[in-house]
Amino acid sequence: MKLLTKCNKAGATVVIATHDETIYRNTPYRIMELRNGITHSITGGITQ
Repeated sequence: MKLLTKCNKAGATVVIATHDETIYRNTPYRIMELRNGITHSITGGITQ
């Protein structure tokens, strides 16, 4: 995660597909939940 965070801070968009909620829980980043290919929720995200 440290490497991905570093890449993101350098300006890269990082996409992680996982079933492990502990990877993204308590982060300030946007989280998109997909079920059967359909977006069901979008939460979080840093506003500038």
